[in-house]
Amino acid sequence: MAQPSSEKPPSVYLYIPNIIGYFRIIINFIAFAVWLALPVYWHFSPNFTGKTSHKDVKDTGNWLLKLYYGHRPFMAFCCVASEVLYIILFLFADEKSTSLLNVCRCFLKGSPLTFFVFISTLVGWALKQVINIIQYF
Repeated sequence: MAQPSSEKPPSVYLYIPNIIGYFRIIINFIAFAVWLALPVYWHFSPNFTGKTSHKDVKDTGNWLLKLYYGHRPFMAFCCVASEVLYIILFLFADEKSTSLLNVCRCFLKGSPLTFFVFISTLVGWALKQVINIIQYF
């Protein structure tokens, strides 16, 4: 009969996802402290001059930003698709998966429903990333 292992399992507080979470919290506090230390005219982006919000895109010539902020269903699709993509990638990953591409291949080989969900969330995610880049510049 096999002897039980004498090794004690690591504490749940030392799991990698929890350590990443701790690091994110610490970085947020540091970023907030740095922001408070900046002079008050630096707290706001110069791109907001004359605007009340970054969502005020009336004057911009970019059709994608106007679509995103002008039509709530499109904005909701992009936001929800982005979050759902992260969730389904997490759920379908296993210990044998060594890369993101291997997990994505599982969706492509799956049923038509999983293929459709994967592609539609991927499109929504990609649109949201493009919008974020456009908004940055």
